[in-house]
Amino acid sequence: MMQCICPGISMAILPHAIRLAFVEWLNNSAIELIFDSNFRPRLWESRQHSQEITSALWMRADIALPSMDDEMDLFSETTDQVSMRFLSSAKSGALKRGEQGPLSLGGEVFHGYHSAPNVVDTTAAGDSFNGGYLGALFSGKTQAEALIMGHNLAKAVVQYRGAIIPE
Repeated sequence: MMQCICPGISMAILPHAIRLAFVEWLNNSAIELIFDSNFRPRLWESRQHSQEITSALWMRADIALPSMDDEMDLFSETTDQVSMRFLSSAKSGALKRGEQGPLSLGGEVFHGYHSAPNVVDTTAAGDSFNGGYLGALFSGKTQAEALIMGHNLAKAVVQYRGAIIPE
């Protein structure tokens, strides 16, 4: 099956009519959708459009990779409301919760996560999680292993300035 990774930042910079057409096209396709909203309010012309498109893409997503802070901001929800919304609707994926570690979506995984000992810059933490998580998942690792891989990569990245860790 063909896969499509769709970052919300890409949605934000498109004209609204194109966004709607893209959602309609996705809904009529057999493509596996991987979605991360990456909500950046300044990029959207209105909160209503952002909520409309983001909600439609969460409903369509096969693998959901939401961030707690983004969802709370966009939908004015508490941590419990965001968690319950994704636990009850997501097919699979992970709710990124920063130092708390990810919450498994689509299947229960209980694991303790260690926070980074020295957070310097959170730039690219979510994208790093996504890369580690998806890389592990698509390499045949279990959901639990993918969650750990994603968390550990994000934990490493936040200990350095910028989005790239030294070799």
